[in-house]
Amino acid sequence: MQPESMARTFVLSMLLVFPTLAHAQVLGDPADVSQDFQKLENVYFIGSRVSSFDPSTGQGTLQWDRYLRNTTLSFNKIDVGFTRGRATEFPGAEYDQDPSLPFAITFVSPRTIRLRFSTRQVPLSENQALREGQSLMLAGPVPKDSSWRVEQNEREIVYTGAHGRVRIIKQPWHVEIYDERGRLLTRTQNIGDPATFITPIPFSFVRRASDLSRRIAATFELQHDEKIFGCGESFTRFNKRGQRVLVSTRDGMGAQNEYMYKPIPFFLSSNGYGMFVHTSAPLTFDFGKNYDAHNVIYSGDENLDLYLKVAQSTSAMDWDNVELRVFSTDAAPVTGFFTRPNSELQTLTLLPRARSFALREDPQNGKVRWEITTRSLRR
Repeated sequence: MQPESMARTFVLSMLLVFPTLAHAQVLGDPADVSQDFQKLENVYFIGSRVSSFDPSTGQGTLQWDRYLRNTTLSFNKIDVGFTRGRATEFPGAEYDQDPSLPFAITFVSPRTIRLRFSTRQVPLSENQALREGQSLMLAGPVPKDSSWRVEQNEREIVYTGAHGRVRIIKQPWHVEIYDERGRLLTRTQNIGDPATFITPIPFSFVRRASDLSRRIAATFELQHDEKIFGCGESFTRFNKRGQRVLVSTRDGMGAQNEYMYKPIPFFLSSNGYGMFVHTSAPLTFDFGKNYDAHNVIYSGDENLDLYLKVAQSTSAMDWDNVELRVFSTDAAPVTGFFTRPNSELQTLTLLPRARSFALREDPQNGKVRWEITTRSLRR
């Protein structure tokens, strides 16, 4: 074999054995945090049960059961799953096999829930003071709302407010979010949720073998028809369901790729809630990409500070007094859509009139008073 042929064979063999070398990350590329949850060498900790909880403060401890990755062979394929792991640290008396770590639930408003988790034995009060005192993402100290009522028994902790309800099941651990009508909006997903032949990532964190740092995967349930919007300046499909979004700043040099120059760690669900992740660390949002029924927030932060807002029901809105605000960069007619609850979709056409717009026709035939307060943004 000629030397050139041998070199080509060697390179091809290396690419087959180490396929990641063909997609090496270069300077400026967004980090995909979800990759840490596919590695066999990492140690996985999955939320298991509430070890303790103080309803007067909303703080407690959550036990995280230790798991390792394992492989099974069937039908001429290898599947990667989870199996319970044993502590391997030395000295063993200094490390817990299944650690119980701090978590907290507080309320910012009658609609906004704050969930915090730590992957180390560090009091959340210290983390909170550090984050709120130095965070560039918050306008100031986070307010606290005391209108939510709490009840606790041996099985669950239930918070009830004017616009929603939060149910914390102690074992197996789950957090369920309901709206004011008792409709389930979303819930955390534990190992085995749902029963399936593959192994999706549950609500967990990993301890990386490369540097012993932690990464978090906050897994929530997605409804079959749920749509997801948000994440900032993202030029992929408007509905993010079925996408994996890397929430990191990277100049896309245009609008024809998935890079984002202005990422925002917030998304809104058509099921009636929104989530904001308070961190500047790299994030990966998996909106049913890897597993259709799961919404996974992969965070490069060792702590999770998550805000969940229960949306206002459209049935409670004053649909007889609607104000339209339209902004346009040119003088072309603007076409959009409008629908009231339980009514058909209707088309709206706004015609340019000098530096404002006017409705071509009232889609509700005079039953709705439309106040058009618009202005053109032409330069």
